Amino acid sequence: ITNFKKELVKNTRVEIDHYSPIDQFGDLEIITSGGFKMQLNIDKPIDKQVQVLKGILDKEIKDRTNDLDYIDLRVENRVYYKYRE
Repeated sequence: ITNFKKELVKNTRVEIDHYSPIDQFGDLEIITSGGFKMQLNIDKPIDKQVQVLKGILDKEIKDRTNDLDYIDLRVENRVYYKYRE
């Protein structure tokens, strides 16, 4: 998680406030300083997950991070995200 935190801040400027395990398979739920949640798997390559997150934030979410509820990076080759209602 330490490496993920470093890569995350370096590449996306998203900071982690809190994290907790979801299950015994390496899935984590992260609460960001921006107030949205992220689900990811620490057993998958960290640099790839950060790269995917950066792409989604830059190309799709853009300036709507304040409206973001969660981003789920656990499914390979897919990203799920939801805005708050």
